[in-house]
Amino acid sequence: MGDMALKIPTHTIYGRLVPVNERRSALFFHPHNVKERAAPAEFQPIYLRYALTLMGTERPFFPSFILDDWGQEIKKLKMYKWLHIEGDRFPRAEIFGYVYNVQNEWEKTQYFARDLELSARYPVYAYEDKAQDLAEGVILSAIISTHDDQSEWASGQARPFKTPLGRSRVRWWQMPLHEALQPDIDISPLGLND
Repeated sequence: MGDMALKIPTHTIYGRLVPVNERRSALFFHPHNVKERAAPAEFQPIYLRYALTLMGTERPFFPSFILDDWGQEIKKLKMYKWLHIEGDRFPRAEIFGYVYNVQNEWEKTQYFARDLELSARYPVYAYEDKAQDLAEGVILSAIISTHDDQSEWASGQARPFKTPLGRSRVRWWQMPLHEALQPDIDISPLGLND
């Protein structure tokens, strides 16, 4: 793989991160306003990176690209959909990316599709700056979809979002937008520290 840095696909969404604890956060966003031009002024760009899980562990592996059995490269966010649909059919597909090694450093490496938990939901890491190092991300515990009416908070399933967001390892909640915009919002009722 040489010394060239691998590019990890990043999904930009406009929202607001609220800390749950030192390593975890919740993300508020308005599902109809995920682009900058329509997002509330309080919402900023949040950069999401999705990890895969190594077979039999909880270790995150951040993929950069896939080489299928015929040498075709699959890049960007579409590689998650490819792995979800085709990964079991092509266990020798090679996935290149970064894994956190035993020396607590990010290491460039390669795995085969058969080495990964292909049916596991994706751990999601959030960044407030696109240039942040992988280690600086916070794990998302919840994604809270806001809505314009005055109804109460509610838990829910993933909205009809495409892979990888729709297959992420988070709790999904809904709440009124006016509450999500409060600067001192209390998210403890969600039980995210459990």
